[in-house]
Amino acid sequence: MDNVSEGLELFGGQGYIEDSGLPQILRDAQVGTIWEGTTNVQSADFLRALVRSKGQAFVALGKLVDWRCDDAAWPKLRPSADALKRALADLRSLIHGAMLSGDSARVEANARELLWSTGRVVMGAALLEHAQWSALDSDRAAVDKWVLGQDLISRALAVGGGADAMDAALALDVGADGKPRGCGDVQSDGTARARL
Repeated sequence: MDNVSEGLELFGGQGYIEDSGLPQILRDAQVGTIWEGTTNVQSADFLRALVRSKGQAFVALGKLVDWRCDDAAWPKLRPSADALKRALADLRSLIHGAMLSGDSARVEANARELLWSTGRVVMGAALLEHAQWSALDSDRAAVDKWVLGQDLISRALAVGGGADAMDAALALDVGADGKPRGCGDVQSDGTARARL
């Protein structure tokens, strides 16, 4: 979408004239996001599938990710496979907790983060499967960059409670475990920080 828009701008005023064909390309690029639905609609569908299936939809998805990770026999892929397994375990815990909480407003508020986090884990598993098949170092590097180069689980979810908890964690310098990491004159273990 951004590339098409940039390409249109390169042509200046001519890019906006229907005869050039570029406006049609721009409309075609936009239809993908419209056709699939906004992220919010997809998030609502994701939650609906979880609720209707009583979590079994995620169990099936988790089995697929587990299978792809367990199938990664190439030793160079183990760090990424292990990181995906840990992220999947975190997601299972988050989704299980969300389904048991009964706090539908909070669950809905975090649906987008759950969807994105699940998507990152599934994408990582797909990349892992491809790299195992191809056995190319370039594909392994792509998996490592995707899996090890970003937080697979949204920080908003990792700190336990969505955007409000993330804001508090950032303001209070709290880690994902809920414990202070140390700020100001006091370290996380309660001892005084040495001043330089």
